[in-house]
Amino acid sequence: MFLYNAFAIGQPQYVRTTAEAGSFPIVQKGRAAAICVDSADWPGVIRAVHDLKSDIARVTGIDAPIADTPGSPGKFAIIVGTIGRADLLMI
Repeated sequence: MFLYNAFAIGQPQYVRTTAEAGSFPIVQKGRAAAICVDSADWPGVIRAVHDLKSDIARVTGIDAPIADTPGSPGKFAIIVGTIGRADLLMI
């Protein structure tokens, strides 16, 4: 696993390697946040979810679960979808 701590000069640092108050852990203690998507969303959205899952695995070595059915994805979840198309995002 490669971990780079290089950031552009004068740019805010959004990615941290340690938890802080109010932060959202994509991966923590060997577990990745679930990626939630409606299986009826656009094919491009579904592909983006799988690309995100692959990117998380490449960077951390941890496999993020994809939750594409209703239910509780866990304490932390990344929600991906199209407003008006994904039931998960219906207002």
